[in-house]
Formats: sequence, structure tokens, C-alpha cells
Amino acid sequence: MLKMRILYVALLWLPCAGSRAFAACPDRDSLYGPRVVYTLPSNDPFSSAKSHVLVSGDYDGDGLLDCCVLNRLSPHICILRGNGDGTFGTPEAYVLPLSASSLYEGMCQGDLDGDGDLDFAAVDFYGCKIAVVFNDGNAVLSPAVIYPTGGGSYPHGILAEDMDGDGDLDLVVTYDIAATVAIWKNDGKGAFTLFNLVSTQGMRPQNVGLGDFDGDGDLDYAAANSEWTDGGGPPNVTVFRNDGTGRMAFVEKILTPATSAPCSSHARDLDGDGFLDLVVGSWTDESLCVLWGDGTGRFSTPLVLVGPPTSTAVEPAIADLDQDGALDIVVALFEPMAINPSRFALMIFWGDGARGFTAGPFLYAGVNPRFPVAEDFDRDGDLDIASIQWYAGTVEVFENLCASGPQFMRGDPNADGRRDISDAVTVLRYLFASAPAPSCMDGADINDSGGIDIADAVTLLGYLFSSLPPPPPPFTACGSDPTEDTLGCDAFPPCD
Repeated sequence: MLKMRILYVALLWLPCAGSRAFAACPDRDSLYGPRVVYTLPSNDPFSSAKSHVLVSGDYDGDGLLDCCVLNRLSPHICILRGNGDGTFGTPEAYVLPLSASSLYEGMCQGDLDGDGDLDFAAVDFYGCKIAVVFNDGNAVLSPAVIYPTGGGSYPHGILAEDMDGDGDLDLVVTYDIAATVAIWKNDGKGAFTLFNLVSTQGMRPQNVGLGDFDGDGDLDYAAANSEWTDGGGPPNVTVFRNDGTGRMAFVEKILTPATSAPCSSHARDLDGDGFLDLVVGSWTDESLCVLWGDGTGRFSTPLVLVGPPTSTAVEPAIADLDQDGALDIVVALFEPMAINPSRFALMIFWGDGARGFTAGPFLYAGVNPRFPVAEDFDRDGDLDIASIQWYAGTVEVFENLCASGPQFMRGDPNADGRRDISDAVTVLRYLFASAPAPSCMDGADINDSGGIDIADAVTLLGYLFSSLPPPPPPFTACGSDPTEDTLGCDAFPPCD
């Protein structure tokens, strides 16, 4: 089968390096289309609180981005396979180990066993355990391997990163009630051993943000301490420095607004000075805190970005959404807004790259949205947004409407608005009968190889007459070429 696969590296944020000007995009307030909703299966008849964590990656090795959701009280992992055009297939559920007290609070992904595909690790809060699930490379998941975290630990958040510099991914786990961060070392094959327990110097840590804060080449972390308990102190973020082996030393404590309860921490260079900054979400109020890093491992007092009253700015995602070269922040408003009590939303803060942010539009979502991710799900060169709806068990996708180049439909080189045998003939006549070049050469590149040859005609004929997969996007609707090549598109009337 003649098929070219595009290798896609899934990153949380992907600047476009000036490949497209913002002027090509709609007005910022109109940059995203309405939500498309995917409902997840549930094996839990007792509770409606299902979706809890959303991540994205290529889980089946087809070069297309998929989504993965951790369900909280009906404990399973759901994979939605991406179709490459911004749509997803039917969710596939994999059940996690269940006990009478199970409450899965956190999940991460990474190549835990070194075989080249993405695996998962989830934490059971009341069950006090870590469940590691391996991927066979085709999004078929193994039964979970269980690591008890000990009574009274109550694990809440988890990340997979190389904390000791040996080239494999370790697990960094926040123990909520125990107020510690645990580092579980990987043996390189996906087996984990508890290596280090570090007090967070604050109560009720929810998650940590990881990054090289001091520029010494290893990963440090900042814990979001909610202090969400009787007798808790002022809410705060505590910063720790790694000695390169996974042993952590306390650096400083930074207070956040008194009404906040830090629940998430993400490290990115927001102002382009080469030093990592922190973005911290809150579980109890509308404050989103930005802490500027100085490159030595220390951070400024928070710049507070404020959402609408009565909302809570929980988990942010950080990406250049409008393609102006500066990182923006999209945050889930978990509680309804006083300005419209019946509406829940995602909210965007547009960054200017110079420590300034402008409050942007609301993307109206279902009840209690959480865990937004920004990825190019439809491969058109801009970043779409997906989130989960916590109570209803859904994934919601918002398409980025920014146009990255001339609009066309692949597989229609004669530009008549249809894909049929005459299009294959058009390619063959151009190649072998000295016919004029199609006005949209990208439309004639049917297998998206970056060139025009007989394989393009064969690809279209295989789709039309042999039930082979459709050509890559844009195929079912007008769109821009997601792949950089030397071809162009001078005119394509059906998309004008």
C-alpha cells in the first residue's frame, strides 16, 4: 500500500517560528469555533463524577494525535483515537484496579519501558497506590502494575520525567495528606523503586511543575501547596533544587493570594529571557498566578491574572494560540461565573511576550471543564484546544480557525469540487502527457509526500475503488497544507 506517514512530535506548546502572521487569523475573539463533544463510556453506576485528567499523544503509532482521559470514580483510562482532521473515534476504555475506596486523582504519560511508545501511570488517592499501564504500541494497554504508596500518603499528582539523568523516565508523585513529594526511580525497563521522599514545606500539595530552574542541566520542581485544610497556613508555592541524582533541596516559599488554593504548577519561559517561569492555578478562587524566574532557581512574587468573579482558575495550558510568537494561557474555569451563573468556560489570556497579558474570550464549555490541552489535532498548522467536562464524562474539542495558507482540498487537482477518476487522470496527464500543471499543486499531492508522482494517482484510485484509507487532510473539507514543502496553491475555486 502506497502511503506516506507524517511523523508528528506531540508537544504541549509549539511556536510557529514566524511561519504565519497573526493577520491571517480571525479576530482573537473569533479564533475558536464551537465545541464538539465526545461522550466517554462509564462502568460506574454510583457517581457522575468521571473525567478527571486529559492528556494527548500518538498512542497507536499512526502519526495522528489521540486523546487519553483518566476517569476518577469509575476508574478506567479512555483512549480516543484521532482521525487527523480534528475528529476522534469511539472512546476505548481500559479498566484500572478498583477497591472500595478508589479515587484516581492524577495521571501522566511517557515512554516508561523504553520501547518507543507512550505508557501511562495513574495515582489512586484513597487507595494509596500507583498504577502503571504499558502500551503495546497500538493503544492496547496491559493490566496495571501496582505500587503501594503507603497508608496515609494519599497520592494526588504524578509526572514522568528523568530526575536522575540516567536517560529513563522516573515518577514524581505528590502525596497530598502526607505533604511530601516522592521520586520513584525507573530501572530503565519500567519497574519503579521509591528513592526519595521530600517534605514540601507546605500542606496539601496538589501537583508540581518541573523544569531546570537554575540552569544546571537537571530538573527541579515547584510544588503547588493548597493548604486546603483546617490549620493550614497561607497558600503557597515551594521551590526545590535537584542535585542531579533526584535528591531535592528546599529553595524558597512564595505566597499566593490568601483566597487561593494552588492546585497546578507549570514551567514555561513566558517572557523569552531564557529562564523558566511558573504558572499556578487555584482551586478556590479566580486567581491565576505567574511567577517570573531569574535563572538561579528563584522566582518573583506573583503577577495575578484574574478571571471572572466566583469562577476558579484551575489547570492552565500554555501555548502560542494566535501565532504571534508569544505564549498565551488557556485556563479552565471550574466554577460558574458570576457574570453568567449558568455558564462554564475556558478562558484565554493573550501574552505579549513581554510580561503582559490581556484577558481574552470565553470558550463556553460543559459543566466544570478541566485540564485543557492545546494541540494541532486537525494538522492544519494551528493549535486546537481540548478539555474534559468533569461531571458529565465528556471530551470537548474547540477548533482553531486560523488559516495557515491557501485553502484547498487534497485529491482534487482539476478543482471541480469532486474527487473522482478524472482527478487521477489529471495527475497522469500532467506527468506523462505534457498537460498543464494543476493550478493547485498541493491538491495534486494526494499522498502528501511533498512531490507529484504516479503514487499520487494510485493513492486516489486505491481510495476510490479498493477501500484504502482516505488521503491526508485537508480532504473532506477545505483547509491548508499541514506539511511544509515546495509545492504551492495558486488557485482553488471550490474553496474561495
